[in-house]
Amino acid sequence: MNTTSKYKISIVTPTYNRGGLLTKAYKSLLNQTNINFEWIIIDDGSNDNTGDIVSSFISNDKFKIIYVYQSNGGKHRAINKALEYTSGDYMLILDSDDYLDETAIQKLEEWTETIDDNLEFAGVSGNKAYFNGDIVGQTLKGNLYYKDCTNIERKKFNLLGDKAEVYRTSIIKTYKFPTFENENFITEEILWDKIASMGYKIRWFNETIYFCEYLDDGLTKSGDDKFINNFYGYASNVKQKIKLYDFVTKLKYLSNYTRIRKIKKLTHKEAIKIVDAPKGLYFLSLLFEFLKTIYRRMR
Repeated sequence: MNTTSKYKISIVTPTYNRGGLLTKAYKSLLNQTNINFEWIIIDDGSNDNTGDIVSSFISNDKFKIIYVYQSNGGKHRAINKALEYTSGDYMLILDSDDYLDETAIQKLEEWTETIDDNLEFAGVSGNKAYFNGDIVGQTLKGNLYYKDCTNIERKKFNLLGDKAEVYRTSIIKTYKFPTFENENFITEEILWDKIASMGYKIRWFNETIYFCEYLDDGLTKSGDDKFINNFYGYASNVKQKIKLYDFVTKLKYLSNYTRIRKIKKLTHKEAIKIVDAPKGLYFLSLLFEFLKTIYRRMR
């Protein structure tokens, strides 16, 4: 492990059998207007040619690349592993099938400089857009250029959908992603919400720095399977939502949880205990899920 260099930004890319897609990310990094960053690629047990492709990248002398291979354990474990190698003040997760705007690192340096000395902030975030340029989710209304709030408060300010968050590396190292035996997926929001629950804010700025698509074999499109097969990680996120969020959000997450609970063949008593849900709210969410089912059938 080489920790002799210090960078403002560490870019972390977990990858699994996506060797052919990494070139787009690599080219976007080559074209950055600011090259004060390192790229850490965690190969999560690929059996394709990922290693060979990354070897061809490493021959460049423009920026530092670290390649680490580990047994397949999921994206969250790959990110936790990357923390052993990061030397940047801030960390950006760049998925293997995505790429950055050529000014992304420059903008991130400029925005992180505005919070460097304010320890109330965990980081900054720009917008994500699809490859066609359309913004993912929603962004700040009106003429607002940026907004300071926690991850939990985003909904109030129209900051919906995936964003390009850059967190202080020291904070991510403090909390990390939780892991559960025999489970290889947990949503990233569980860590962002945990950090927000400690009072840390993000400076959300209204500029697009990250471009993405959600592939058919990706986690975003895998539907209920990722919850069913990784149930305790999923349930831990629901439990945290119940503690931290508003009534409507609690109801939404619990409603989905009651449906997954049924597939897992858990009793109501078992399901309530796992997420520590108030009984009244839990049974209200059952009614809510029932009404949603009736509505879907009538459409």
